[in-house]
Amino acid sequence: MITLIDNRLDDETLAEHLRNLLVTASEIYIQVAYLRESGIAVIRDQIRTFLAQGGIFRILAGGDFAQTEPDALRFFCELGSACEVKLISSSGLAGFHPKSYLVYSGENATLIVGSSNFTDGGFSKNIELNLCVNLPAEHPVINSAKLIFDRLWEATPGLDLDRLAGYTEFWEQYHRAAEHLIFKLPEKGKAKDMEVYLDPADMKAGDLVFFNGQTGEVMAVTKLGERWSVKLSVKNVGTQTLLSPPTQFQRVDTPLSRAERRDFDSPIYFDLLTEATRLSLAYEHDRLVSLSNSRTKLEPYQVAAVHKVVSAWEQRFLIADDVGLGKTVETGMIVKELKARHHADKILIICPAGLSLQWQREMAEKFDERFDLLYSSDLRQWRSTRPAGEPLCVKYPQAIVSIDTAKPKEDENNAQDFTEAHWDAVIIDEAHKVAQHSVGQELISRYKLARDIAPSCDCMLLLSATPHDGDPYAFHSLLGLLDPLRFPNAESIDPTELEPMMVRRSKSDIRKDDGTPLFPPRWVDTTQVHFTEEELTLYQEVTSYVRQGFQTATELKETAVGFLMVLLQKRMVSSIAAIRRSLERRLIALEHPEAAVLTAAELRELKERADDEEALTDDRREELQKKLEKARLKLTMDQHKAEIRNVRRLHELAKGIRVDSKAQELKKFVEGVLTKASHEKILIFTEYTDTLDYLRDEVLKSFGPIAQIHGGMNMTLRQEQEEYFQQPEVHLMVATDAAGEGLNLQYCHIMINYELPWNPNRIEQRIGRLHRYGQQHDVHVYNLQVVNTREGIILHRLLQKIKMIEKQLGGYAPNILGLTAAAEAVNLNRLSDLIMNAIADDTPPEVTAKHIEKALEARQQMCDRIEKDLFLSLHHFDKGQADRLIRRSRELTPSNADIEVFVRRYFETHDGRVENTRNKQIFRLKTPRRLCDGKSVLDEYQQVTFDKDTAFNKARDVQFVAFGHPLLDAIIRDCRDCTPILRGAVTVKQVADAAACGFLFNYKLRYSDALDRALYEELLPIFISDDGQIDLEQALHLLAAPSTAINETMFDQRTNQTIKIITELESLAQQASSDIAEKRFNRIHADRHRQAEACSMSLERFQGAKRRRLQETIDGYEMRLFKGEDMDIAIRRAKHELELLDEDCARRSQQIEARRHVQLNTPLLLNLALILPRK
Repeated sequence: MITLIDNRLDDETLAEHLRNLLVTASEIYIQVAYLRESGIAVIRDQIRTFLAQGGIFRILAGGDFAQTEPDALRFFCELGSACEVKLISSSGLAGFHPKSYLVYSGENATLIVGSSNFTDGGFSKNIELNLCVNLPAEHPVINSAKLIFDRLWEATPGLDLDRLAGYTEFWEQYHRAAEHLIFKLPEKGKAKDMEVYLDPADMKAGDLVFFNGQTGEVMAVTKLGERWSVKLSVKNVGTQTLLSPPTQFQRVDTPLSRAERRDFDSPIYFDLLTEATRLSLAYEHDRLVSLSNSRTKLEPYQVAAVHKVVSAWEQRFLIADDVGLGKTVETGMIVKELKARHHADKILIICPAGLSLQWQREMAEKFDERFDLLYSSDLRQWRSTRPAGEPLCVKYPQAIVSIDTAKPKEDENNAQDFTEAHWDAVIIDEAHKVAQHSVGQELISRYKLARDIAPSCDCMLLLSATPHDGDPYAFHSLLGLLDPLRFPNAESIDPTELEPMMVRRSKSDIRKDDGTPLFPPRWVDTTQVHFTEEELTLYQEVTSYVRQGFQTATELKETAVGFLMVLLQKRMVSSIAAIRRSLERRLIALEHPEAAVLTAAELRELKERADDEEALTDDRREELQKKLEKARLKLTMDQHKAEIRNVRRLHELAKGIRVDSKAQELKKFVEGVLTKASHEKILIFTEYTDTLDYLRDEVLKSFGPIAQIHGGMNMTLRQEQEEYFQQPEVHLMVATDAAGEGLNLQYCHIMINYELPWNPNRIEQRIGRLHRYGQQHDVHVYNLQVVNTREGIILHRLLQKIKMIEKQLGGYAPNILGLTAAAEAVNLNRLSDLIMNAIADDTPPEVTAKHIEKALEARQQMCDRIEKDLFLSLHHFDKGQADRLIRRSRELTPSNADIEVFVRRYFETHDGRVENTRNKQIFRLKTPRRLCDGKSVLDEYQQVTFDKDTAFNKARDVQFVAFGHPLLDAIIRDCRDCTPILRGAVTVKQVADAAACGFLFNYKLRYSDALDRALYEELLPIFISDDGQIDLEQALHLLAAPSTAINETMFDQRTNQTIKIITELESLAQQASSDIAEKRFNRIHADRHRQAEACSMSLERFQGAKRRRLQETIDGYEMRLFKGEDMDIAIRRAKHELELLDEDCARRSQQIEARRHVQLNTPLLLNLALILPRK
């Protein structure tokens, strides 16, 4: 059946036919040149009903001539997976202009072909003719139509958000340009020819033209029969050769050409373009944007560190500040600076698992940077779905991953995902954990990860409070990650060469203006607790069970049971409640041997992390420990029954304890503090959740509401508890070491360790939650220590010795405890081994304590030597210089108030709304529709602020619109996107106190290296009067001066004469801008040359030392060859290594030379304003 559809008949329009067909349809395939919202409105309800019934809907829409509307495309994209839309654009000579509707219904199909696009006009309002054919679904005509559609569909890329955003940008540019190209009947007597598109015959090399949403410079135009071949140079794309027709070109105006024909914009557009350009330029090396766009209060020492890194030749640094000085904050500032300069779009943070949530939280809250936290499951899913060849950084441009998730492993190797991607910046926290110890040892997997990822990133930051653990080779391995061509070996490391690549300050280095320490002192005291007879009996019996189990596990090499015995001994001195719960779970596990125990992978996880507790999150640690309690030895049946009886007896002993000495002492202490000062807050740390529950529910319940943090809580719950602790009525927080990872509790200054962890560095991490930047009071730490136990004696002596050493050195524990030496008989990083071996061997605790004291003395000497020989010169901090930098940055960098004015002016002129709220610094925004992209820029913002203090105090609730915020970025892009009509390029400003008639020219100055990377950019305003006088001060004043709207009365004879000589005036202004640019070029070039010379000299020293060593090796081999030994292979290998050295150094030398040279680009005229004195 064949029908002719005529829109002139109301009941037979194409709209009516489609509505009827959609009722019974199962599949629909449409290809149209134009797709508009008006067409959707006609059949929207029928489309939704069709999809709800399970129908399949595909539509191909044309992208030529910008007639398909982005919002129409977005409508279909949001309907779900059953509805798909693709955007097809012409290429070569073929244009896309079909109007075809193919509808399947059961065994039949309907094909409509004619003149109607997917618009309300095409469906009903226009005069259109369409042929409608109803045929069996397998008819050759239907099959041919479907085949044509399928081929086009398969050849067309999917419409993802990026592609849609790109088309939206083109569509907006096209329609903005079209506003100037609409034909209007000329007024009587004022007929005017209007050029719409260029004739290629009139185009010549050097012309700037606009085509297909982009701008290019014509290189050549060649006649090809009836068509023209146009070769163009397009920035960021390269060379393109297009045929015309079908490609159409428009001439790109210049500010001068528009001014000459008096084609002026409103002053508001001139101001918006000027301010957007000023805000978006890369920042000078002694100017810091992060001072204004972060939600944190910055100290001069932090600003100095950031400035040192950002202004360096390369951003590859070891940041080794003390715990609590804010390495995370400094890193966040560096990230913001690099992003402001467009040097860091893809960023990877590698850290211990226990710190990953902290990093994610701090980057979001303090710097408004969102990072994805990657787990192995995420990586597996990504690998199964990623497009071929796409690196990980495309899907996750800002990612955080734990060291042990990313490192190469036998069972699951994720390392390649990270090393194959090119990251702009890689940050490794606790970087000492990736160091490679000792020459000749097998490379550890963590070091392999760092080594393989280091060459592929431009910026690398290694963070560690303990960068040197006494092993020179390990320290050299870290430095080699940053620059493998700086130190030929560990012995060659010297302070002079360290300075350009390392930041290190201690808390004692940082002073206030009056010379007093910025950080208040901390005081650590031990409150001694004595077990009662009952408690001591339980302790001795548990210790006996542990000793026997540990010895047997060691003999049978049952690692899991060995770990279990360590756990039981630690829980015994944690609390009676903790050991009681462990014995209860242990008894159940022994009586029910089918209960799940540790898998081989989990046991391997425990082994690998035995001396690195940060490698496990707190909740994961507790999960493994509970499984550990079920571990069993391979015993006979009788032995197994005997162990059950023994554990049951211990459990009964624990249940019978009537007095908990530690709990009583804790209660007494808290009572005393709150009696003296009822407003005080106390942070109580314990290692185990069982102990936390006991303290919260039984021991401390009389003290009112209690905040808590433990490993089973996610970061949101932890933050809520942190805020709860700040409430006036909450005086206590009980926490496991989860609170030692990422929470900042500077408003509290009293801490109690309910038990001492067997890792002294853990104590330092706990203290670091209070003793850090922002603390206003002396920090008091109290250790509840049971002294009539073996481990109590050992730990007490250890802490006493550490306290004495800290007084002598003026440093803190990490600088001493972080050291290790291969020759040490006592390894303080494995204190649990020392204690357990002492228990197993029944060694008197005084003997073990004496060994520990000797080890600490050796470490003290080593720490002293390292600080004096390597790090002493790095400790210098010039506060005056940092203060000057802060002042200069604030003077030169647009302020948050400037940004607010800019955003408000944009919203006023683009149909946006800024609404007040009850808080005068917080606003509600209705975003102009042209900015909304459905992804990063929202339609509405319920709460935003432009004020840094408000952002700091309302971090979780309010968006901070500052540098780097997606909304501000979108506004800047829109204002600067003035092609092809040069919106904002030319205006007239009538200024009340203007000295003379003339022109204000804004030039963009750009300085780049030989690789065309921007080193410095700025906006230079120049005012030149109509008599040729240049006045730079007047230019700055005029730039900010308000002006009246343009009207014809402004133009008198003098004004017209000034416009006629604009070319001559601009030539004078251009010369002046070039002279100013040259002076700044000389300064930048001298600074660049100095940095290059330092790099070249360092490279020469490295190459010379390495060459001498290799040559000596070759000479030795040749001598042995002369004596008759077979040394051919060894000599060839050494000579090959020498060749590789020369090649590497030559390559680095070329890179240095390429970056040494500075290029001064010709000043670019951004826009201009005709300045008229107000009459």
